[in-house]
Amino acid sequence: MRGSFSRRVLPLLAVSAVLLAFAISATPTFAQYPGGFPGQPSQSGRGQGQGQGQGRGQDRGPATGPGPLSIPNFHATPLPDMKPGDHYLGFAGGLYEAGNTAPEDHRKAGMEAAAAIQPLDRDGKPSPNGAIVFMSLGLSNTMLDFHMFQNEYGSDSRINRKSMFLLQGAKGGIPACMWTAAEGAGDCSGMIGAPEPMQRRMAANQYDRVRDEVLADAFGTGPRPSDCGGAGRPCLTEKQVQALWIKSANPGPGAQGYRPLCDASKPDCVNDDHTEAIRFERQLGQTIRAARQRYPNLKQIFVSSRTYAGYAKRPSNPEPFAYEYGFAVKWLIEAQIQQVRTGKVDPVAGDLSIRGGVAPWVAWGPYLWTNGSLGRSDGLVSNLEDVTEADGTHPSNLGMHKAAGELMDFFMQSSFTPWFRR
Repeated sequence: MRGSFSRRVLPLLAVSAVLLAFAISATPTFAQYPGGFPGQPSQSGRGQGQGQGQGRGQDRGPATGPGPLSIPNFHATPLPDMKPGDHYLGFAGGLYEAGNTAPEDHRKAGMEAAAAIQPLDRDGKPSPNGAIVFMSLGLSNTMLDFHMFQNEYGSDSRINRKSMFLLQGAKGGIPACMWTAAEGAGDCSGMIGAPEPMQRRMAANQYDRVRDEVLADAFGTGPRPSDCGGAGRPCLTEKQVQALWIKSANPGPGAQGYRPLCDASKPDCVNDDHTEAIRFERQLGQTIRAARQRYPNLKQIFVSSRTYAGYAKRPSNPEPFAYEYGFAVKWLIEAQIQQVRTGKVDPVAGDLSIRGGVAPWVAWGPYLWTNGSLGRSDGLVSNLEDVTEADGTHPSNLGMHKAAGELMDFFMQSSFTPWFRR
């Protein structure tokens, strides 16, 4: 049963402990935001069956007040477990438009993208001695999960160890807004009251950091050459990055004045740019375009939403925001599918054209959210022991191990990732 620790459980690694301590210290905790809690979702996690996406992104005026810092004991139905006719606040579930598998036209596009991934030299030209760079982008939780993934599976004989590099682009204290700009600083204007260390990070470009600190030294797992390193002779270049795993979030959305989703059939509901799921979908679209601009040979992006955050002790990114990020990812992918079909650019996700070279093919990575200890239909559960005692948000060693297993299962089994396997 997945999530029941049938895989080996490692003892607490010293390096994991160091990374975890850094991640927690790097994550900002914003001041408590006074005020009411408009748009609070029902505890059932279901809406009243209105059409999927109704009211999404419609600007019906300014925000009516701040959102909740968190909803304790939040429970909802995981998106993959939602059946036809099931809704959350009027929004249909499933990972894709008609269930949990990509529609045929998007599947074919994904297979074409996968077939185009091949070893490339530093100039981005095909070479049998070249590299396929597969990299994470995100913040502390992403960094911790991917670190365990690298540690547990980076030397696994089943994966492509000849040409694939698993690189850690994610870093603690680097939230969604910092990945939205290909050059210069991302738009982090919504992060009201960010502490000074984060303000300094907001002024830096994260793709520059990845180029200089990660790619140049091939910081990760893979057949690293011995005659390279540093800016003068980088081991890897941006032209060799061909696949990304993105898992991101915004710190303290309720404290910043952003609201959860609300039922668009209700007269007092406003789902607009002050709704966190809408803001996050927009940021994901910006991130995808920025990544494609920096990585000209980027073919595929796999996106995961947050893990369960019902044990959070701080308003870093609690429920229901963590759950609702799943809808943001779903809508983003649907926006690309619809744009390819109709040519119409989604007003929230923005231009995601594949043929125009604006964006790579985008799809779900592993869906990591599960309904706390109640779990989901495939057996994956999230227990209190899966998060740290310090903040209830960052994964413990057990939580990291569980996420790493989900990543390995996904990339080993997906028809879209033959380049990952031996």
